[in-house]
Amino acid sequence: MNRRIFISDSEYYVQYAFKTRDGLLYYLQTDKFNYRRGEPVRMTLITVNVSNRPIRLTYRTGQRFDFWVTRSGREVWRWSDGRFFTQALDRVTLEPGESQTFRATWDQRVDGRTARSGIYRVNAWNEATRVPVTVRIVIGRPNRQELAQLPGFVQGTIPAGSGGDEDEE
Repeated sequence: MNRRIFISDSEYYVQYAFKTRDGLLYYLQTDKFNYRRGEPVRMTLITVNVSNRPIRLTYRTGQRFDFWVTRSGREVWRWSDGRFFTQALDRVTLEPGESQTFRATWDQRVDGRTARSGIYRVNAWNEATRVPVTVRIVIGRPNRQELAQLPGFVQGTIPAGSGGDEDEE
């Protein structure tokens, strides 16, 4: 179950979601909810053993996590694209309460250009379990149709922090 909780700060919103499965808590956070076009999107994925027993994670390569971004169901960026990983099996044991933290930054580049204004989904998973966690973010000034997809959208309003970022045609 994804849960999205908005934490208000006078300057920005932190966006996060979490999911629990088989004794592991997966927590995904972006550093903000609203981004200006071209502003880096910082992402954090934390995997926590919330059970009372050790949990063994098996990785088929050196890759431990992945982040990817979609817009309207189309993948526009993936952290692992163009990266090379060792081809060796590895096992990691998380003791109760122990966690792993992974971070990445998306520079908002899509096909060599700055991402267009819109609603995007930031996704992540731990490669050992591949349980996806997703949050939505706003880049620039999305159109009203896209804004209507956001929980709590009020007709005639634009989310704070998104002004002045018109798309170039």
